[in-house]
Amino acid sequence: MSNTILSVEAFWKQYAGQPFELISGRLVAMRPASGGAASEVAVAVAAELYHFAKKSRAGRVTGADGAYALSTNCLRVPDVGFYSTAKAARITDPQKFLPFAPDLAVEVVAQSESAGELMQKVTQYLAAGTAFVWVVYPELRMVVVHSPNATSRTFTSAGVLDGGSLLPNLQIAVSDLFPTHEESI
Repeated sequence: MSNTILSVEAFWKQYAGQPFELISGRLVAMRPASGGAASEVAVAVAAELYHFAKKSRAGRVTGADGAYALSTNCLRVPDVGFYSTAKAARITDPQKFLPFAPDLAVEVVAQSESAGELMQKVTQYLAAGTAFVWVVYPELRMVVVHSPNATSRTFTSAGVLDGGSLLPNLQIAVSDLFPTHEESI
């Protein structure tokens, strides 16, 4: 890969639709597909958020191909993203990347992902203005919610996620995000 420092715009013109993210102006290959379990969990999170957002008209939900510009030289693609209705008005070209950070980013941890890579993502989202980052651990059946004030909360499968001030009235049973043992892949 090239050592050229790219802007988000230059990256998009050359690499849109390809499995890359842009980090500090550098092209970074996205992790390879991680199998059915992580994907199933990401779909469960997206479905919960989608139904809530649609019913409440709070905003829009994106999947694993929704690219967000976190800065002029950083483009990230969370497994699931949410942005408010107010931010939707800032979209000038719906075929391009979203020109802002998601209000909520969800990363489903794959076995191939290192702790360092994961914390880099969390830090970048929060620095760009993301209100919450949910890090979902399928194997542990838990979710860690990171906030900009450098705090995090851990929810086990017995817990209930809430949307905080971003998505008031959102309640998701953590256990609903994971397949039951009978449903396991």
